[in-house]
Amino acid sequence: MSMKLSPWLCLGVGVIVLGCSTQPSAIFDTSNGDGGPDGDQPDSEVILPPGNDASSVALIVTPPSATLQASGSPVTQQFQALDPQTNNPLVANWSMDNVGLGSIDATGLFTALGTVGGIAHIDAVAGTSKGSAIVNVNVTLTDNPGNVNAGNQALLKGGGAADPGFKWLYPYDATVMPRGLKSPVMQFDGIAPDGLMIHMKATNIDYTGFYGASTPGQLQVADVMWKQVLASVTASDPLTVQMTKLSGGKVTGPITRTWSVAQGTMRGNVFYNTYSNGGEMFKLKVGGTAQSLLTNCKVCHSVLASTDGTYDLTKNAAPLINAPGSRAYSFAAVYPDGTFLLTTYTTSPGSAGISPVELRDSKTGNKISAPGMDGTAIQPAMPAFSPDGTKIVFNDGNSQTLSVMDFDVKRWARARASSRTCACWRSRPRRSSLSTRSTASPAASRTCPTAATRST
Repeated sequence: MSMKLSPWLCLGVGVIVLGCSTQPSAIFDTSNGDGGPDGDQPDSEVILPPGNDASSVALIVTPPSATLQASGSPVTQQFQALDPQTNNPLVANWSMDNVGLGSIDATGLFTALGTVGGIAHIDAVAGTSKGSAIVNVNVTLTDNPGNVNAGNQALLKGGGAADPGFKWLYPYDATVMPRGLKSPVMQFDGIAPDGLMIHMKATNIDYTGFYGASTPGQLQVADVMWKQVLASVTASDPLTVQMTKLSGGKVTGPITRTWSVAQGTMRGNVFYNTYSNGGEMFKLKVGGTAQSLLTNCKVCHSVLASTDGTYDLTKNAAPLINAPGSRAYSFAAVYPDGTFLLTTYTTSPGSAGISPVELRDSKTGNKISAPGMDGTAIQPAMPAFSPDGTKIVFNDGNSQTLSVMDFDVKRWARARASSRTCACWRSRPRRSSLSTRSTASPAASRTCPTAATRST
C-alpha cells in the first residue's frame, strides 16, 4: 500500500465538505405557548407597541388557526384581519415564515403547494398593530411507478410473514438524512421481490409508493418525491419508513426503519474511493453524478479537514510512503495542516497481522514516538481529525463504538520546535486526550495513563 502526498486533490474536504443553508422552508418555529408541540389550539397572537392597550391596537386574525389536507395539488385558506372594536375588516400587509410551504397574497389568501407538509406562521400588520395565525398543512401522496395492479396493492397493504430472511440492509436505522442529496438506494435481504410497497410517514407527510420487481432486493424513490418528503419533516419529527414485499404471491412485511431529517441542505463535493478498476477515486457533487478521477489504487482514503490544504495524487513529485503488506495508512487521520498523520488500527484480511496505531511524519513517514500510546490496548480504527485539529473521532476496536478524544494542539506546536517529539495519551473524564511534548522536557520520560474513550 502506498500513499502519495502533495498539492491538488481532495481539496480539503475532510471526509465530506458540507454546509447547512437555513432555507425558510426548513424553519418551523412552534416553540411558543400557543402553537407548540403540546397540541393546544393557538389563539391569535397580538403584539402591542409600547404605550398602547389591547382595545386600541389589537389586530385580530381569523381564523386563528387552520389545518389543510392536500394530496399533491394546491389548497387554499382565506385569512382576514379584523378591527377588535368594530369587528370590521382591515386592509393589512400579509407575510409568512415558511415560504417552502406555499404563499400568501395581498388579500390574505394562503395557497399551499400541496406537495410539501408543515407549519407556517401567518402575520398581518395594519399600521402599528399586528396579529398572527398558524396554518398546518398535512399532505398525503400516493405513487405507483411499478404499475402494481390493484389486487397486488391490496395484498401488500395486508402485510404478512412469508419470508423470515426479509430485513433491511441499507440505509441503517437512526440515519440522519440531509436534504439536497439524491434519493438513497434502499436495500434489503431475503427472496427477491416481485413487487414492493414503501410507506413513509411523519406528522405532516404520508407517502405510499408501489414499485416493481428487483434482483437483488432494492428500491429507489424518485428524487422529486424524496425531496418533497424530506422537506415535510422537522428536526424533532422522526420519519418512519416501512417496506413490504410480494414474492411468489406471498407477502412479507412491513419491516421498519426510523430516520431523522437534517434541516439544512448539503452542498459542495464528496470524495470517496471504491475497489473497482484496481482501486478508484471518485468526486461526487452533492445532488449530482459521481465522476471518476483516478484508478489503479491511487485512492484518497484520508483527506484534509481544512479548506486550504491539498494533496496531488497525480504527480510523481509527491512524497511517497511505502508500507508493503500493511493497511495502516489506508484510513489514516491527516492533521489539518498536513504535517503528520495518525495511522489506523486494522485486522483486515490481507494485512500483515494487527497494524499498530502510530503518529507519523507525513513528509518522511518517520514514526513520532508516543510512549503513552505505543503498545497500549487503544485501538482507534479509521480515525479523523476535526477541522480545527482539537479532536479525533474513531471507531473503537475494543468496544465497537464510535468514540471521541481530545488532541492537544498547543502541546504539539511546542513540541514541533524541538527536533525530537513524543506523544502520549492524557486521561480525562469520559474522554481521552492525545498530547505531544518535547523529549527535552522532564515529563517526557513519564508514562501516560491508559486512555478512556468516550463512546457516542
